[in-house]
Amino acid sequence: MSVMQKKDIRAVVLLTALFISLCVIFDKQLHTAFGFLIGSRFDGLIETSILQHWYNVFAGHSKWDQVGYFYPYSDTLGYNDGYFIYGVIFSIYRLLGADVFLSSEFVNLTLKIIGFISFYYLSHNKLKLGFKASVCGAAIFTLSNALTMQMHHAQLLSIAFAPLMTILIYDYVDALCESSLKKSILKGSLAAVLLSAWLITTYYMAWFYILFFIMFVFCSLPLVFINFRVLKERVKKPSVLAILVPLVVLCVSIIPFLKVYLPKAKETGGQDLFSVTYYAPQIGNLLDPGKHNLLYGDLSDYIFSSYFPDVQRVGELNIGFPWLIALLLIISFFALIFNKNKDLKFSLLKCLVSSLFLSLIVMIKYNDFFLWEYIWRYIPGAKGMRVTSRYALFLIFPLSILAASFLSGYIVRLPKFLMFLIGGILLLEQVNLASSANLDRNSQLSFFKSIPAPPKNCKAFYVIGQRENEFDINNKNIDLSLYPHNVDAMLISEIFALRTINGFSTFNPKDWDFARDPLQSYRARIAHYLTKHEIESGMCELNLQTKLWATIGNVSEVGISQKIKDRIKLSLVSSPSFDENTKKWSVTVSLKNESDLNIGYGTFNVINIGIRLYDSENHLKNVDYLRVDMPYLHANGGENQVKFTLPEDFDKNSSIAILPVEEGINWFDQVGMHPLFVNFK
Repeated sequence: MSVMQKKDIRAVVLLTALFISLCVIFDKQLHTAFGFLIGSRFDGLIETSILQHWYNVFAGHSKWDQVGYFYPYSDTLGYNDGYFIYGVIFSIYRLLGADVFLSSEFVNLTLKIIGFISFYYLSHNKLKLGFKASVCGAAIFTLSNALTMQMHHAQLLSIAFAPLMTILIYDYVDALCESSLKKSILKGSLAAVLLSAWLITTYYMAWFYILFFIMFVFCSLPLVFINFRVLKERVKKPSVLAILVPLVVLCVSIIPFLKVYLPKAKETGGQDLFSVTYYAPQIGNLLDPGKHNLLYGDLSDYIFSSYFPDVQRVGELNIGFPWLIALLLIISFFALIFNKNKDLKFSLLKCLVSSLFLSLIVMIKYNDFFLWEYIWRYIPGAKGMRVTSRYALFLIFPLSILAASFLSGYIVRLPKFLMFLIGGILLLEQVNLASSANLDRNSQLSFFKSIPAPPKNCKAFYVIGQRENEFDINNKNIDLSLYPHNVDAMLISEIFALRTINGFSTFNPKDWDFARDPLQSYRARIAHYLTKHEIESGMCELNLQTKLWATIGNVSEVGISQKIKDRIKLSLVSSPSFDENTKKWSVTVSLKNESDLNIGYGTFNVINIGIRLYDSENHLKNVDYLRVDMPYLHANGGENQVKFTLPEDFDKNSSIAILPVEEGINWFDQVGMHPLFVNFK
């Protein structure tokens, strides 16, 4: 077989492995013609809005460091991951005609391809590992059981840049050792630019790479010390420029990241220790491959439900390693530590395994033992991360290198058939059947396409309501209070390149107060924000339920009272009654809604009914004597009744005035409605 034929066969094998890996990962997308995409209704829309922001930046519609949400704050990109590299890839697909959601998914697909190819190149061309082992390692790295369970957090897919970053660092160090000035400047500068771009793209994985690199260097110090004389003889003295130029490039290229994130870190204070500790994994989490793992799912379910029921197996703590690759780490540790082989590659593998164990030790929480606390306290940037367990997701990169090295026979020598069997199991155990493709593309497209363009005089907007018939408005789930209307506003903002005061992010401005609940005060909180920031002029309102825009002339128009005015009719059902048993007076009032809005309980137009108390001389005694919730009244004629039971100390010589009140906005007599007066004499 000729060299060319061998290369062609290898290329086919490599591309086939890549294709199969992608088919496994994007199975649901392929079966639904990309009808369902990676992400959730909430996080998926947040990411897509930031990607669309970069498209707007490249089109000249937006400032690079100012996303559409959290108006009127500036430098708002720093409240979340920046997604810069993602945005570049996204914009290419948008220019090719793909919609916002399909472009977002193609970013994920592209990242997986980058990760696979660059890992193979690192393993085979740089580390000189075997072809089959390198392909297997690339597939392990790409399939990643734990990352599959967390793929709805698409920012974590930036681990794909880890092999590429390592290639550049490898080439840079190699050029330094050879005293190749041009090559060292080029590779070092490229590494600096990539690191800076990675940091402003997705902070977690970039910072984890830096942390692991520091640990690897730390574990390599004994190797350098022991072989100092040999290294001094073999390594040529590098030029000062070879170190200085990449350092200058790093200092310059990292400025955008620092400009955006340092002020926000100071403003927010970063993540607190409680959150960091809460999301720290226990040993059980690291050994749980998840209930959807192809090989171990059922067995894992049985073991953890029967013997370790206290291990939390949901959410961010679904980060377990499949069992064979975990066993491989332990075998490699003993095989390497007790082997006296002084070969450089062998020694570097020792450093790799040591770094992996050190990483696990500092990450694991065992009762009060939690070394990550010291990382959180003393290492710059650590407070920017809340979910400690995500470091386990990053470790698939060094573990994949270890697996490829093992399969190449560098750690232990085993028969070929046994290596083939181990390689097969290592691949299959990384397959996790859990699907993160939960975002209904067609449904999302339909909604956002149905939103009309805002009025031309709008400078910014806020949203009220939520999509019709999507979530129960009375459900008090905190996520349903925080996300639906805010993330819709974020993407609408970017679609129309029009800023919004709404939004929700990793960090929020300190005066952000736009959760849905309590509904009674939502409009009042908006009005307060507009007044505080003096941004009433040019403000618009978008009703997500009716999909109608309205221009706000002044802050009083934020309230529903301005839209209803005197079109709620109040009347007494009967004369006030006195209960001899409870010694209390009661009044029953009939309500009729003649406005064109549904109001009251179960709507976003929540109004209370208030009572003012007057003394026997008709002097106002208590302006806010009693309040009750207004029942549901449908638009254009809806009727209902409400009964007031007055306090026991109520004096029958007093009188009351009944009228609707909008919390934090005004009483309805301020918009022309006449109160219903009731006498008890």
